[in-house]
Amino acid sequence: MTNTEKTKHAEAKDAISATKRTPKILTVRHVKTYSFYRASRCPSIFRPRPKELPQIRLSGNWLQNAGFTIDRNLTITVMKNMLIIRPAKEIEN
Repeated sequence: MTNTEKTKHAEAKDAISATKRTPKILTVRHVKTYSFYRASRCPSIFRPRPKELPQIRLSGNWLQNAGFTIDRNLTITVMKNMLIIRPAKEIEN
């Protein structure tokens, strides 16, 4: 296992254990996925058609109430049928 794989595995374990430690659900929100079209970055004259991808938009006071502030970096842990979004840990110099 490479160092990158070990780091990703450790982050995933940390995210899962954090969800188990969460004492209280503040709110449940239902949102919709939207389509997003990403153009190819190919410099060719014959560019492929834009690719349709899913997009999730999140906004509202409830994000701030959950601890997500403006201009804060986030860590997103991706699992099958689940995303865990957390404020990124501050890196100390």
